[in-house]
Amino acid sequence: MVDGAASNIDAHDWMQQLRFEYYRVAQLRRLRVGEQLWVGYFGGRGVSPEIDGHCEAYFTRNRGGYFSFHAIWTICWGGNRRRPHVFTHGDFKLLPGNRIEFQGDAHKAERSFRLVCRYVYFIYRNMRQLGVDPEEAWRNDCKPLSRGEHVLKHGLNARGVEGPEVRGLSAIVETAAALAVLGRRSGVANENPGRA
Repeated sequence: MVDGAASNIDAHDWMQQLRFEYYRVAQLRRLRVGEQLWVGYFGGRGVSPEIDGHCEAYFTRNRGGYFSFHAIWTICWGGNRRRPHVFTHGDFKLLPGNRIEFQGDAHKAERSFRLVCRYVYFIYRNMRQLGVDPEEAWRNDCKPLSRGEHVLKHGLNARGVEGPEVRGLSAIVETAAALAVLGRRSGVANENPGRA
């Protein structure tokens, strides 16, 4: 586990905590600037019937030898509405000796990223029981749930098929709109007309 004091950890240990294969460290190191390595990408039941939930977790190679991790989770999974929605990102550097050094407050965001990666692994491991057909993904020249998918700078994977598209903040905005959170906070639906 990464605690607040430790911002320099072993890369293989971190991959194990993310439930990602240890050889992904070498795959990360081989990424070029602008390329992505996906932990998972899929949709599911959202907070209301009108909206779909979304999951994406991936790494991106940035300039200067830096990497970033991103994760979004807006799926209402297992009927537990108390399960939090997650939107997190952070930067890290992959040092010699397979050490990872988190930049700034990224070690705090890492916990949420780790949680989403563990959700992805559970769903990946139990695909058939959850009604996901892994063969359909292979027929489309993609990996199931896009797990371990390497997406090049121009958006295609190694087989020349379009890779997962980053939805980013739009997935959070759709969920917030469905929950009517944006209307209350932005002043659109002013509940107290006496205040400006």
